[in-house]
Amino acid sequence: MALRRLHRWKSALDTANTAGLTKRPRIHDLRHTHASWLIAGKVPLPVIQARLGHEPITTTVDRYGHLLESSDGEVVAAVEWAMAAIA
Repeated sequence: MALRRLHRWKSALDTANTAGLTKRPRIHDLRHTHASWLIAGKVPLPVIQARLGHEPITTTVDRYGHLLESSDGEVVAAVEWAMAAIA
């Protein structure tokens, strides 16, 4: 299994190099890409934290928090919903 993944990684690098890649990616770069895609897919940060094996959630937030979309609209909607329930 590991040999197959290594073969796929080498094949992907060869293709990228042929296409003009100037900087050699590291396998760890795939981890960052994976986390970024999860965030773009709105996967909750605690799920991403567990998947990446980060002990404190602050590690996940510090590393990837800048990728989160502004949630002002969601905050306003939640407050409006709560205020409507009171009225």
